[in-house]
Amino acid sequence: KGGVLGGSEKEAFIGRKVPVNLSMEAFDTRLAPFESFLFDYPLNVRPRAVKLVFEVEVFPDEFYNRFFKASLEWGGSFKREVLEEALEKTTLSNYILFRREFFLKDLYKPTP
Repeated sequence: KGGVLGGSEKEAFIGRKVPVNLSMEAFDTRLAPFESFLFDYPLNVRPRAVKLVFEVEVFPDEFYNRFFKASLEWGGSFKREVLEEALEKTTLSNYILFRREFFLKDLYKPTP
């Protein structure tokens, strides 16, 4: 009916995650040249008129966005107007790299 099925969203993060103070590395899932990423999505629904939407969103300034937010909260040494402008620019830097929609009934191949 055009809505999202509860519990059907799945997300994966490809990149390097560090806190804004750079004290440690939480994880690094960046891909080397010519390396690929397998996104495993188990189907827990019957293939009726259900549509699967696969989307790749890129957020190139994710770290800087978190940094500027934190600096505004901490009252950093930069002028507030400069931090707010930087935050706005980094917030707007994300984009959809790829989007594809599939009807599950077209992908489903019942086993004999």
